[in-house]
Amino acid sequence: MTRMAYMDEPWFQVLIGACKASSQRKVALRLDLSNGAISQVINGKGLYGSGQASTEGVAQRVMHRLESWACPYLSERSTDGLPVVINGEECRTHAHRTAPSLNPQAMQHWQACHQCEHRKWTAPGKAEVEPTPMKKKERQS
Repeated sequence: MTRMAYMDEPWFQVLIGACKASSQRKVALRLDLSNGAISQVINGKGLYGSGQASTEGVAQRVMHRLESWACPYLSERSTDGLPVVINGEECRTHAHRTAPSLNPQAMQHWQACHQCEHRKWTAPGKAEVEPTPMKKKERQS
């Protein structure tokens, strides 16, 4: 394995830990990346190993789907002045739902999410989207 500089960064340790706790394939699905891409990053091979591909996108997905951070909107409204830390799932719940038009507070939060830098990195991956059930006719074919 080639030792790349990015392998000393915190996101890489989170990635390795997630793969050890689960499986590389499951982590790849959760990050909406191919198993091959994860393998190349972990092993310092392919375009990542040669430095021809940036790991920035992988790093952002790891940190926003597997880690936690202070929510700008909730932290600003915190009554105790402390940051409100959320994980990717909680962020996704607020940022990627339909507009809550009947609740003014929830609408403010939803609108803030649409301006937030974290939103694009917490979009549901293919593995998190419910599969559409096949119609009875399609199953018989």
